[in-house]
Amino acid sequence: MKLGILTMNDLEISPFIEEIAKMSHSYNMSILVFSPLSIDFTKDIVTGRTYLHEEKKWVHITTSVPTYLYDRLFYGDDHRSEKCKHIVKSLKNRHDLQFLGYGLPNKWVQYERLKESVELCPFLLPTKLARSVDHIF
Repeated sequence: MKLGILTMNDLEISPFIEEIAKMSHSYNMSILVFSPLSIDFTKDIVTGRTYLHEEKKWVHITTSVPTYLYDRLFYGDDHRSEKCKHIVKSLKNRHDLQFLGYGLPNKWVQYERLKESVELCPFLLPTKLARSVDHIF
């Protein structure tokens, strides 16, 4: 099985992704870290980096688009992010691909709902809604 991890830049492997890659061998799984921008849709291939367990190193590889995708993209307000959003949206519409987890939308609404739960409320940290960057500072 091959797990694709979507990132903005496959050259920057976070410690979290590094640990996933190291553990993947135990599950008979290979890891491919890649940017949505590196997909060639005409050939249905992607260029990214995979972890070689024996050598304990990352190498570049071109291969088919993995069936299972883990979205670790953090979008900004730049052109690259906009292009990635568009590509990921099209990938999510493909029936041959499976995304692992989806982002939790509207976290404030979720927090407000959880506060109503007698069982969960004692475990929630005090939280305030940030309406602007200035409010955070």
